[in-house]
Parts: sequence; structure tokens; C-alpha cells
Amino acid sequence: MLKCRDIAELATRLIDHALPPRQRAAARLHLFLCGPCRRYMDQMRKTVRFLASAPPPPPPEHEDQIVALLTSGRRDN
Repeated sequence: MLKCRDIAELATRLIDHALPPRQRAAARLHLFLCGPCRRYMDQMRKTVRFLASAPPPPPPEHEDQIVALLTSGRRDN
């Protein structure tokens, strides 16, 4: 049977449905029996959904402009 640390290592692959059937079944059994791992996986799923819905980062070539805009209104003490 899988241990909690195994679930933590397999979490992303489990969410992405990228585990072989036998490993997926073992993970699901562990999650059925382990409340803390279920909560961990719920949090991981929420994190994945949140990150997927976030806007893409600006292109690297705009970094200097963004820093200039953010620091233009800052007053040094």
C-alpha cells in the first residue's frame, strides 16, 4: 500500500491522470482511507485550477518597463 509521502510525490500525475492503472488504483485506495491525503489532494486540485485560470505572465522583454512603472511612484525615504 502507498504511504502519504508517495501520494505527495504522485499528486500531480494523479491529477493529470498520468498514472498507470495499478498505481492509480493504489493511490485511490490510500485516498479513500486517509483523510489528510484527501485534504492535500483537494488543495492541490484547487491550486492547479487557480493557476490554470491565472493570466499568462508578461513577456520577458517587457520586464524593464514593468519595473519602471512599479517604481516610478515610489518615494525613497
